[in-house]
Amino acid sequence: MNVRKRITAVTATTALTGLAVAGLTVPAQAAHSTRAARTAISTAVTSPTILLSGGLKLVPAAAGYNYIVNEHSGKCLTVDGYSSSNGAAVNQYTCVGQYNQQWIASTSKTGFQLQARHSGRCMSVKGGSKRKGTPVIQWNCNGSLDQAFIGANSRLIPQHSRECLSIQGGSTANRAPLIQWSCNGASDQNFHPRHA
Repeated sequence: MNVRKRITAVTATTALTGLAVAGLTVPAQAAHSTRAARTAISTAVTSPTILLSGGLKLVPAAAGYNYIVNEHSGKCLTVDGYSSSNGAAVNQYTCVGQYNQQWIASTSKTGFQLQARHSGRCMSVKGGSKRKGTPVIQWNCNGSLDQAFIGANSRLIPQHSRECLSIQGGSTANRAPLIQWSCNGASDQNFHPRHA
């Protein structure tokens, strides 16, 4: 085996190990074949599994929906009043198992989108604003950056503003609004998925 093939094989095996740690299933025979490894990596990378640093992992779209639970309050992100309309507020509410509390993640070139099960609409920062305190709403999924999130240390960060999603005022009350705010390490900015 020449040096180039050996490096490719090591890189593929290392990538497969990393993917296995991330919870993606890779065929055992893939570790022994560079071509199989590339195929497995390509399949795994294009799957809708969302793994965020800090351990925030959302279930693949094919596997179902997630509740997104705020660490500070223990409550679920919820579309207020079970509304299916554009502009309906996203807030926190006691987790009761309703479809307006269930979200599915899908990848995009700019991050991932969170789509409400009951309405099919995406979590969005109202009006695409970059201002601190702007509420989060549901809106038709359109691929805009205020609907594209990245994750870091269990935080949800809209691509357009690079602020953190937060529960307003660190409240633990039902219907406390989800807003964007400066990332400050507070537990009301930490979210953990739970399979629905």
